[in-house]
Amino acid sequence: QYEDQLVSESAEPLQAFIMEKYEPGTTPAGVAFAKMYVKNTANDKQSMVFAQGQEAVEKTKHLSKGSEFAMQTRIENGFTFFVKLEDADKRSA
Repeated sequence: QYEDQLVSESAEPLQAFIMEKYEPGTTPAGVAFAKMYVKNTANDKQSMVFAQGQEAVEKTKHLSKGSEFAMQTRIENGFTFFVKLEDADKRSA
């Protein structure tokens, strides 16, 4: 049960999404981010997920429009943030 302890209270379970649009950018403070416009494959609900910080951008920038992927997100201040991709450690090998 070790993995459960790594997940913060606001984290959602892994869910499958389809990428609809990916918009990278940089905040005025110089922090890399990306807006990921995605559609949840389970309920067809569209949403926008922020990938915040260089590491999150590096992990998501390969996702192309129309690609299906599973990711974990967390809700903070009413916004949805990217946490991790499914099996990201295995895929990068």
